[in-house]
Amino acid sequence: MKKTLASLGLIFAGLASFVGGKAASAFPLQEGVYRVGSRYIQIAQQNERICFNGFSMRGGTIASVEPHPDRLDFYIINGLDNTVLTQQDIDTLLIGPINRLLKYPADYEFPRSLGEDLQECLDSTEPFYKQISGGRGSR
Repeated sequence: MKKTLASLGLIFAGLASFVGGKAASAFPLQEGVYRVGSRYIQIAQQNERICFNGFSMRGGTIASVEPHPDRLDFYIINGLDNTVLTQQDIDTLLIGPINRLLKYPADYEFPRSLGEDLQECLDSTEPFYKQISGGRGSR
């Protein structure tokens, strides 16, 4: 009986770690703003459409986001080759090449307003990509 209970305990522990590992990466992308230093990422969603806005003083990129065709819980950004997104937890977005993901914590202080370009992405039904230059005189 003790041997059976011990075996069940090991099976349960194995299942719990598998389920726990899965739950850690099973968050859908969370709308909001994420920041590291002076680099920001905004994730916006309208119905099923998800768009990405990555910006800093040097400029920005607005693009549509689609589920990764081969990797569950990962998303690809239209126009940014080898760059993926995944939601580590409700407060942390991961971005970058699959083997070098960078953590972007949520920034709850930054305004959540949608710019004109981000709204254009959300309203579009086609793959969307727009790059905006930064610096003086830019939008």
